[in-house]
Amino acid sequence: MESIPDILKEIEDHIMTADSNIGELRTIWTGYIHSLKHDVPDIQIDHQGDTICLGALSPGCTFCKNGEWDCIFITSECNLDCEFCISPLNSQSKIPFSAYGRTVDHIVENYQKVNIKGISFSGGEPFCHFRETVDRFKVLRHKLPNHYYWLYTNGILTAKKHIDILADSGMNEIRYNTAATGYDNERVMKIIEYSAKKIANVTVEIPILLKDKEKLLSMIPRYAEAGVKFINLHELMREKNTRSQNLKTENFKAFTLEDGHTTEISLDSRIAFREMIREIKKIPVKINVNFCSLMNKLRQTRKRRNNIIRLIKTPYEKIVDEQFLESVLILGDKENYQFMNPDEWQSNRHKIKTDNNMLIRKIAPMSIFKRSRYISVTKV
Repeated sequence: MESIPDILKEIEDHIMTADSNIGELRTIWTGYIHSLKHDVPDIQIDHQGDTICLGALSPGCTFCKNGEWDCIFITSECNLDCEFCISPLNSQSKIPFSAYGRTVDHIVENYQKVNIKGISFSGGEPFCHFRETVDRFKVLRHKLPNHYYWLYTNGILTAKKHIDILADSGMNEIRYNTAATGYDNERVMKIIEYSAKKIANVTVEIPILLKDKEKLLSMIPRYAEAGVKFINLHELMREKNTRSQNLKTENFKAFTLEDGHTTEISLDSRIAFREMIREIKKIPVKINVNFCSLMNKLRQTRKRRNNIIRLIKTPYEKIVDEQFLESVLILGDKENYQFMNPDEWQSNRHKIKTDNNMLIRKIAPMSIFKRSRYISVTKV
């Protein structure tokens, strides 16, 4: 067991030091929602503003927003080098299988504990290792036959034979990042059209780049004609240690999140979305559009943390506000200390002889393999 100085040093070394400006993010977002609603009165705004869409969400997005989704990462290897990519640089080609485990049995066991219903496959580019992608998909489909499955790709390495295999194996949805190939790559457009004949749902999922707004708008009718049912538009992000860190063309603003991580988002993405959605409404085709903003991503991470927290929580910890763990550190004489659940401590505080007690708050990690991060220490 660690000594009192050791446990205090551990807390001191790992406590979050950066101040979060998440409140400013929410204030700016509230103003944006108000202006968007004014410009597009029939836009759908749900989940206290976390969700913005025109039409329906894909089943995969619904599972994601409800915290019922996990992503299986096949590889970090990719055949392209997109300027907006937020995958880490210099990572190994093989990356952790899932946030919920390293073996299929362990993953499935944890899925059942937290009610995961949707499973996606990503990378990198999954088609760089297609056989491995299919093998893992088939194993999970066999063990969890009623779950919803989808896959992310840029489409360049995708052939009709691949789509046939995925369709025959029960893939429910394929999402194409057409921004990675210039939006109108003929090879990709042909495979999208073929996919729509074989797979129930085909989605175009791309970041919003203001410079490409007009080209993207011009492609909406063609995507619909090819059989695309959903378009997911992401707020453009700039992350350190990723290809996106070199983006200079947009108006980025930095936000430090509740776990201390700092990300930058393009405020131009919001302007472009508002302008595009007005134009998309005029297009005489049926297509569903979803705006995946940083606020929506925070909802996703909050739900993910709530899943992970239920898997890692100990008896001396209490879950607070979905994603935080609290415990009371009771410091005794010399080397004696113990952690206690705050509710238990409240009931028994009159029996505790020392008044050297601290309420420890941690934010849950995004994976069972990561440690919780200390947020605050308050004397109680």
